[in-house]
Amino acid sequence: MRKVENRQPFNLYIYALISLIVTDIAIIIFLVGLIFSRPVIYVIIVILLIMVYFITRAIVNCLKYYISKEECYCENGTLIYKRILLKKFILKEMEIPLLNIQKVIDKGHIPSHNARRDVLNPLHYVVLFFNYYERILLEMKTGDKYEIFVYAFPYGTRTEELEKIYNDNDFLKSFDELKEMIEEEQKKILFSQKVENLRERYNFPLDERYNYILNKI
Repeated sequence: MRKVENRQPFNLYIYALISLIVTDIAIIIFLVGLIFSRPVIYVIIVILLIMVYFITRAIVNCLKYYISKEECYCENGTLIYKRILLKKFILKEMEIPLLNIQKVIDKGHIPSHNARRDVLNPLHYVVLFFNYYERILLEMKTGDKYEIFVYAFPYGTRTEELEKIYNDNDFLKSFDELKEMIEEEQKKILFSQKVENLRERYNFPLDERYNYILNKI
């Protein structure tokens, strides 16, 4: 079975994930110490609780959108999309009728702030992981829209040094393969429908087949 995966360097974010987890644990330990200390400084406790909340949410988003794997494949006239964590846990699954897909659109590159000097600061990624960007848009004939394939955008600029490490080629390859797979499967379905219609016509009585041929002429 042919599968198209979102092939991008998401392993670049392993450092950020580990750093956030360590930071979160350190803040929680410090927070527990403050709670049981005397006097209790409520303002600092509230600030630390807010930090723990946002860092924890960032960790969840990192696992959900950056560390997890996205894949698409076609089966029984349906495009099946899955987001899988650690090759085991299905975080999201969609089944979309292929003939309902009207357009497969690349929404385009958007810059991030990862080329700034604080790229090694784990708190920098709290903002990043709250602003994930699903770059491929599937437009349906019914008017519905689905966004898939999170874009890694690890760098906000395209200096020569960073260009050697990352560019859009990985994403564009996945996009082209996905679009090609959908179009090929749609053609196969339409061809099968035409063949089935011809078979049904062939099984009609002779006079009806004759009328059908005359109408086509």
